[in-house]
Amino acid sequence: MKDNLIKFSNRLKEIGIGFTDLDFREINVNIFNSNDFFYLDPPYLITCATYNEKGGWKKKDERDLLNLLDKLNDNNVRFALSNVLESKGNSNDVLKEWIKDKEYNVHNLDSKYGNANYQRKDNSDSTTMEVLITNY
Repeated sequence: MKDNLIKFSNRLKEIGIGFTDLDFREINVNIFNSNDFFYLDPPYLITCATYNEKGGWKKKDERDLLNLLDKLNDNNVRFALSNVLESKGNSNDVLKEWIKDKEYNVHNLDSKYGNANYQRKDNSDSTTMEVLITNY
């Protein structure tokens, strides 16, 4: 395991992969170009998980992130965003409104999570519409 981790780390350095722990609002999009790629998997606005169960991710955060994606797109930077449009009877209207007039690709993902250890006990409304949104 240690050897694999070292090999993986070395490979990331070789091909110039970078990571940051900045708040996404602090990212200077002007330093990126069409050779760059962003993958974003933010807290899901309409779901409950340990990282957002106390209101840690709000509509303003969602809008700010979507604004960043528009800026990346304006700079011809490719991105992929994982998110959910609907979950447990809730609708992510912020995300739905944002994609309505965009030319981004919305890929619906099968998210039944039947074998997941975090599946909810009450499956009476188990519809989750998980999506991957890309600009390429």
